Amino acid sequence: MFFRSAPIALAALAFVTATAAAQVAEPRFAGEWTLDVGNSSWSAGPLPKGSTWTVKFAADTMKMRREVVTDATTTINEIVVGFDGKPWSNALKLSGAEATMLATAKWDGRILVFSMAGNIMGTAIVQDERWVLSDDGKRVVASRTLTADGEDVGAGSWTYVRK
Repeated sequence: MFFRSAPIALAALAFVTATAAAQVAEPRFAGEWTLDVGNSSWSAGPLPKGSTWTVKFAADTMKMRREVVTDATTTINEIVVGFDGKPWSNALKLSGAEATMLATAKWDGRILVFSMAGNIMGTAIVQDERWVLSDDGKRVVASRTLTADGEDVGAGSWTYVRK
């Protein structure tokens, strides 16, 4: 009996091993990151004077602390999102107002796709980001788009350097 089922078991094991080997390893975005203003761009206005991201992963969730420094203020937001395909609710300070934003995250190969959507002072906001980690693991480029009530209002590339 064992000898008859052994080829099937070996074939299944080979398939599982090949499938696992073919999957792309998720990049290591965990850590502390500082905005490289000189290598970043934003079409909707000036970039902040500074920004720091602290990113942590636990099981199937990502926790992110985003600090943004402008001429007028420093804003700190804590964001938690899962990789379960469901939107996660986060209370954030954005554009001088508090808003509940629904965040999602997923992997597209080695790219982290991160999105937030919500309503700020009666305006539907959607921010989409695609994070790409450099081969040496020292830089993250977040390509970002922003829409308000379905209209494109900003696009750019934000480069962060690992601390």
